[in-house]
Amino acid sequence: MKVIKILDKIVKLIWIFIVVGLIWQLIEIAMLGHINPNHVDTVISIILTFSLYKNFENQKWFKGEEIG
Repeated sequence: MKVIKILDKIVKLIWIFIVVGLIWQLIEIAMLGHINPNHVDTVISIILTFSLYKNFENQKWFKGEEIG
């Protein structure tokens, strides 16, 4: 059971990281006209991913609980 919970958390973190990265790249394309790879962007997106995960973790819909 613990393995399933750990895998669930890992999958959710990966999805959040992918979404953050895609949004970040779309903003760069809109502002700069191209994607500018940068190590600082990667570090900030990782920090943002963990921050969003911790905030989402408190939401019932993210846990899979019934809303209402």
